[in-house]
Amino acid sequence: MPVIFDPSILLDRLAIDYTGLFYAPADRISPYEGLQTGESDRLMGATAHSVCDFLAQAGFVVLPDGGELPDHISVELTFMSELAHREAEAVEAGDSTIAAHAAALQRRFLAEHLGRWAGRFAGQVRDAATTPFYRSMATLLAGFIADEQKLAPA
Repeated sequence: MPVIFDPSILLDRLAIDYTGLFYAPADRISPYEGLQTGESDRLMGATAHSVCDFLAQAGFVVLPDGGELPDHISVELTFMSELAHREAEAVEAGDSTIAAHAAALQRRFLAEHLGRWAGRFAGQVRDAATTPFYRSMATLLAGFIADEQKLAPA
């Protein structure tokens, strides 16, 4: 007998899990670097400003009406993706100077920001998630951070 798949049920379960992970007042997991790493930091506090400055120096702009603060996990991962994309394009174009600069920015951002907290954040999500989707995404994130940290020179 075939299994009938109802996408609306899946979407409901994912929405419930997402809300429980990131919005439920008691046990929510903060997706912001400043709240994950700073005992006295707050939303759009010192850490967010530091991330914003780093991004600006690299020519990456977080739009004020973009929906998330600079130290949100999605912004930090998007920035790393952009740097990896820049590096790959430079390698393909034979521009070793730009490729090396993009790679150095990735290592520095990982050391100063993303690598300080994203692995712990991923573990929190993985342990609290009720759906395989969020557990899997968190496992992928933790693996990515661990792999990048292994590749970064000490």
